[in-house]
Amino acid sequence: MPHPSPSPAPRHEDAAVRDVLTAGVAEQHAALRAWGLPPVRLLVLYNPCAFRCFFCASAGTSDRAADDRTPWAQIAGHLSPALPEEQGRLIVAGNEPLLHPDFDRLMDLAADRAFHHIELMTSGTPLSDPARRTRWIQRGLRAVAVPLYAAVADEHDAVVGAPAWDGLVAALDAAHAEGVRVEVHSLALRRTANALLPLARMVQARWGTTLAIAPLRDKEGQFDWAREALPLDALADRLAAWPTDVGVRLVGFPFCVAPEAPRGAADTIGLYFRTQRRAFAPLCAACTARPRCPGVVEAQLRQRGDAGLSPFRAPSPGTSPGSTGG
Repeated sequence: MPHPSPSPAPRHEDAAVRDVLTAGVAEQHAALRAWGLPPVRLLVLYNPCAFRCFFCASAGTSDRAADDRTPWAQIAGHLSPALPEEQGRLIVAGNEPLLHPDFDRLMDLAADRAFHHIELMTSGTPLSDPARRTRWIQRGLRAVAVPLYAAVADEHDAVVGAPAWDGLVAALDAAHAEGVRVEVHSLALRRTANALLPLARMVQARWGTTLAIAPLRDKEGQFDWAREALPLDALADRLAAWPTDVGVRLVGFPFCVAPEAPRGAADTIGLYFRTQRRAFAPLCAACTARPRCPGVVEAQLRQRGDAGLSPFRAPSPGTSPGSTGG
């Protein structure tokens, strides 16, 4: 059954992609196959989030009314028994799924419906409850995708608008110790540009995964995008200067930006950033990589034009994105 979101897609989001995330199972599978992704079940929960990230906090996230959250009937209707082609995979995302009042109930139903590999996008701190975390793992939680903006508390907490880093990292450590895969993503921000390398080192050393970096999208005047977003050439220069033993993946950036960097991310992260509205600069028309390139977030084209783009240079061999390139 289709599951329309409680509110229309904001102008910074690709409405067609957002509709897929809240569509019925058949529609989701068709879209995922068209994007080169395996057919999995996608469940997006709308409910209030506890944090106030400067680029996100709004009436639709931190301040979403309790009566505007995803109702249980909609959740239960979407969690029909797992289909063979889904291989037990369920991706759960939203404003903050762990704060939805029906999350425990959801995990019970998912386990009953043969979803044994559940991937969760979350701010992460609710994972600090050991009893609930262990219970979720017993019911199929296998991976979490979380945002981190720095390897130290004060820089991360300034972005999310709350004291969060200490509890988040402790929760991720505990989940990792219990066998949950930890996937971390961050944004290319001016304010945390110096934090990206230490963060990538931390993710690699602490949880054995690779940091994914995505572009900042605009939020219709909610913040000063040009002041906050790291320029494309500045990001490329920083990555080029990184030691070769530190890994990073780019998700949602055009291929000509740091073309030597691997593309892609965990499916949970790649699907989330696929909702960013993107377009191409006139300069991109003759680019040999354009048929596969995700394009440029619209704020970049509107405020910086084609600055930082080198569209006539095809990606180096072996660096084209995987199926989750966003």
